[in-house]
Amino acid sequence: MTHNNRQTRLITAKRPSLAERICLYIYSSDIPQLAILDETLLSEIFNIPKDKLCKRFEWKMEKSLETFLYEQRLSYIQTCIFSRQCTVDNLPELSTKLGFSSFPDFKKRFLKWLSISPERLIEITEAKYSEWKREITLLCMYLNSFEQDMLKKPGAAIRKVLPNYDADTINSLDYENLVEQCPDSIHLTEDGIARAEELEQRYFNGKMIA
Repeated sequence: MTHNNRQTRLITAKRPSLAERICLYIYSSDIPQLAILDETLLSEIFNIPKDKLCKRFEWKMEKSLETFLYEQRLSYIQTCIFSRQCTVDNLPELSTKLGFSSFPDFKKRFLKWLSISPERLIEITEAKYSEWKREITLLCMYLNSFEQDMLKKPGAAIRKVLPNYDADTINSLDYENLVEQCPDSIHLTEDGIARAEELEQRYFNGKMIA
């Protein structure tokens, strides 16, 4: 979850403050519990009058308890988006499970919190994942390829790969002219080899891990 600098310093003292204990409780809550938590329920759990609990929390955390609770719900959804557990289709259902009064209310709070809509964040995350998947596939193909002499280029050799990779990813790499598909194999193009070597340097710093 995303927390500000003050929050990341929590739970370091031998005797956690009330605000720290409240944060610990909220952090450890699952979706059903997080959805129903509010100032009233927390005051009952910690056996402290609601007004006193809220004042002490806001003094320590520099934000209201209500705001903090909403941020944790939003942060949970952000984490689900980054881990690709949340899609545009199940986003309304997840926001309801986390206790938001309506989907428009959730979107409004999310946009204000991160300055980006949840749908746009999902779109960016998916694009980054697809890019990463193409890179890893190309690198694996290069590392598992073998040279084969080609008559069409006397004295030259090409990198040949068996076609046992994800078809959509291969088609994408073919479209980018990084690979060339054949009936029984895949050939890495010169651009593909150059790109794979760049990726090898990035991921392994030029050294394979034993």
